[in-house]
Amino acid sequence: MVKLQLNDVNAYGFNLFSFMGVWPLIYAGLMFIDERMQPIPAWPSFLASNGSGVMGMMPYLLLRESRPYFSGKKDGFIKLFDARLTGVALLLRTIGLIIYALYFGNFDEFIKQWQTRRFLYLMSWDFALL
Repeated sequence: MVKLQLNDVNAYGFNLFSFMGVWPLIYAGLMFIDERMQPIPAWPSFLASNGSGVMGMMPYLLLRESRPYFSGKKDGFIKLFDARLTGVALLLRTIGLIIYALYFGNFDEFIKQWQTRRFLYLMSWDFALL
């Protein structure tokens, strides 16, 4: 998948790889709004999560303080992540990936690949933790 040789890759594996790009964006919408009320910045964890998954996000999630409200003015960046259109686009991307996997994927083949390919195994655990 990393080398874009997708002929050998099951649709379930491809979708799992794609979800690891979509779900950090969903978390980013929450983290960047929450960051305004925190003593630590969210962007290093967001960048790290794109390369290492949930492990990059853990420091921010563990060190943040509980703040159930948002106060302050939303800049353009926050407005983009807080926009309904962004949420709908990410939702449609997620639904599209699920439909693609159900239509083109072979779950038995995915299980065999999951048992033999370390990258797919690690990515599955990372997504489960995310």
